[in-house]
Amino acid sequence: MQMNWVCDESWKPAFTQSMFFFGGIIGTLFFGYAADHFGRLWALYSANGLLLVTGLATPFCQNFVAFTVIRFLMGLTHTTFFSVFFLLTLENVSIEKRSFIGNISLAVALTVGGVYQPWLLKYLQDWKIWHHALFIQVLFAIVPRGFIHESVRWLASEGRVEESIEVLKAIAKFNKKTVEPHIYKSFEKLVIKEKSHESQKSWLDLFRTPRLRRNTILMIITWMCISSMFDGHIRNISNLKYSIYWTFSISAALELPADLCTVWSLNALGRRWSAFLSMTLSALAMIVCGFNLHNIPLATVFAMMGRFFITFAMNTGAQISFEIVPTELRGQGNALANVFALGANFFSPYIVYSSKAWESLPFMILALGSLFGAVTALFLPETADVDLPDTIEEAEEFDKHHTFFYVPIVHKWRAKKEAKEEARRNFNIPQITFSENETSLLSNRPAKAKKTGC
Repeated sequence: MQMNWVCDESWKPAFTQSMFFFGGIIGTLFFGYAADHFGRLWALYSANGLLLVTGLATPFCQNFVAFTVIRFLMGLTHTTFFSVFFLLTLENVSIEKRSFIGNISLAVALTVGGVYQPWLLKYLQDWKIWHHALFIQVLFAIVPRGFIHESVRWLASEGRVEESIEVLKAIAKFNKKTVEPHIYKSFEKLVIKEKSHESQKSWLDLFRTPRLRRNTILMIITWMCISSMFDGHIRNISNLKYSIYWTFSISAALELPADLCTVWSLNALGRRWSAFLSMTLSALAMIVCGFNLHNIPLATVFAMMGRFFITFAMNTGAQISFEIVPTELRGQGNALANVFALGANFFSPYIVYSSKAWESLPFMILALGSLFGAVTALFLPETADVDLPDTIEEAEEFDKHHTFFYVPIVHKWRAKKEAKEEARRNFNIPQITFSENETSLLSNRPAKAKKTGC
C-alpha cells in the first residue's frame, strides 16, 4: 500500500479489510430494505454510484483514517452492486429462461474480468492506475434509465398498477408483440385485489410460518457454506506452488464453462441436485488435492477442478437464494442471507492460514464445508420449472407436490412417455372381421365358389 504499514503498524491492513466487511453487512441490510421499499432500480443505481465514487477515490487516500473510511463506504456496496441486477433479471424473465439469462452474463463478465485483470496489474506495475482502470468500468453498470425497467413483480406487489402496466407495454412494444387491452384490465383487477389484503412486511415475516421458516433457514445455511467455500477457494490459490498470475487467470477462465454447465444443470437436474452434485465433486477434488500436494501438477489440476465445481455451486446457490423468497421480501431475504454469508467469509482467511499447522488442512476444511453444504441443499424446495412465489402465503405452499427424489429431466421424460402411451391407447383402432365376400370386394378379386354336393 506504500504507506509503510509494517512492524508495529502491520495490523492496519487487516483492520481496513475488517471495516470493509463490516460495511458490507450494514450495506447489504440497507440496500436489501431499499430494494423492497424503494425499488430494485433505486438500489441498483445507488449501490453502483457509491461504488464508482469510492473506487476512484481510494488511490487518493494518504492516511489511515481516510483509507479506512473509504473502505467502509465501499463495503456498503459489497455484493449489492451486482446482486440487485441479478434479482431484477430473474423477476423479469419467463420460467424456462431464468437459468440462462441469470447465468450467462455472469459467465462472460467474470471470465473476461478475472482473466485480464491480473495481467493488467502486472503490466502497469502501479496499483493506483490499476485501481482507476478497474473501477471506471462501473460506469457501464449505471445504465441509462430508459434501457432497463423496474421489476413488474415488485411494482405489482406495491400496488403501483399503472407503472407496472406501462412497463409491460414498453416490453411488448420492444418485442413487437400485441397484447389485448382486456389482459391489462385483468392484470389490474388482480393486483388491486391482492394488494387490498396485504400489510407491510419485514424480513421477520420470513420466520412467521413453519414451512417458509424452514426453507429460509436451510437457504441461509446453504448459502453460507457455498459463499465461504468459494471465497476460501479463491484465497487458497496462494497455497499452490504455481505463479499466482497463472493460477488466478486459469481459475477465472473456468467461470465460463462452469456457468454454462450450470445453465444446463439447473434446468435438467434442478436446483437441489445441482447444488448437491457440484459441492460433493468440489469436496472430492479438494481431498485428492490435499493428499497429493507433493505432486505439483496433479495438485494444481485437482485444485482447478475444485474451483470449477465450487463456481458451479456458487451460481446455483445464488439463484436458489433469490427464488425461494417471495417477491414482497425478496430483497430483504437475499440481503439477510448475504449478511450471514459475509459473516462466514470472515473465517476464509483463517482457512488459508491453517496451512501453517498442516499444509493439507485448508483443503480438508474446504472439503468438509462443501460436503455440509451439499447435504443441506438437498432439503431445500425445488424451484425449477415453477412460478416464483409472490406472497408469504404462496411461499408457504411452495413445492409441496415434489418428492425428495424429484429430478426435472426424469420427470419430463416420464411425462412424455406417459403421454405417448395415453395417445396410443386413445387412437387404438378395434379389430374388424370381414366375411369372405366382403374381403374379395375390398381386394377387387372374385370370391371362391362354394363347393356343393351332387
